[in-house]
Amino acid sequence: MCIRDSINAEYMGDWDVLATTTDNNLINFWRYQDGYVFRSRVTTPEAQLCSAYNGKGSTLLYTAGCDSVVHAYDPNPESASREVMHSEVTTSLAGDDRRTGHTGQIADLVMLPMHNGIVSGGADKLICIWSLDKLELVRQLEGHKKGIHTLDWAEEVSLIFSGGTEHGIYIWNPYVEKRTFIMRGHEYSLAKLRYLPGKYALVSADVAGNVYIWDVRTYKIVQKFKLPPKKEISSIEIQKDPHMLITGGKSLIFYECEKMENENLTDDENCIDIIYNSVPTVSYTHLTLPTICSV
Repeated sequence: MCIRDSINAEYMGDWDVLATTTDNNLINFWRYQDGYVFRSRVTTPEAQLCSAYNGKGSTLLYTAGCDSVVHAYDPNPESASREVMHSEVTTSLAGDDRRTGHTGQIADLVMLPMHNGIVSGGADKLICIWSLDKLELVRQLEGHKKGIHTLDWAEEVSLIFSGGTEHGIYIWNPYVEKRTFIMRGHEYSLAKLRYLPGKYALVSADVAGNVYIWDVRTYKIVQKFKLPPKKEISSIEIQKDPHMLITGGKSLIFYECEKMENENLTDDENCIDIIYNSVPTVSYTHLTLPTICSV
């Protein structure tokens, strides 16, 4: 039973387990089928601020936080936790200082399934790509001028997105150390990024309650809206079926993508105008997201 504040939660579908991290250096595992009955607990070196779970054959929960290290934990109560990757400053035998990972707290993790890797970003302004096969740092991405709060990965276009105290959304190719582009539009620090699979759309939210939807093929804003007054955002999540956007802060607000009544038509209403696009490979994604409920 949780007697301290929860920091993060991750549902591990293959195990039917919900993992929660707390501010007193614990990871609690809860059995979903039994109505979230407490199952087991693991003690961590420091508070774990973020987590990631891949599934697809992997049974491990990856966490990171104040100790600047990425850990892996097995939800099986009989399995001991194991440390996957260190991230401290080391000195090579040649006397050349080289970074092997983070030097500050890690704020977010995201899996790279097609690369069998994981990406971490944090307060030290660094993005690290780790190999889960070799358990080592593959590449370090530098370019942020301030701390990183949030990451996400778009497998359809093979791009990493990052954001934080800076107002821009950084775009990275996982094979290249320099950023690809910066999408600008927000005027406040970014709280969360979430990619919408199948729509080529990235949803971004800032701390002031502004939500933008971007087409990741053109790096353009296709829609934006603002939460009701006095509604802050600390996190957003995407539900795939049906497509739904959930914003979290002091309350939860649910937005559902509008569906056309007739999927064989381009619109449900009469056509007013037609605009010719001379570049047939470029198209735009537009998502209409009406509020369906707030709790």
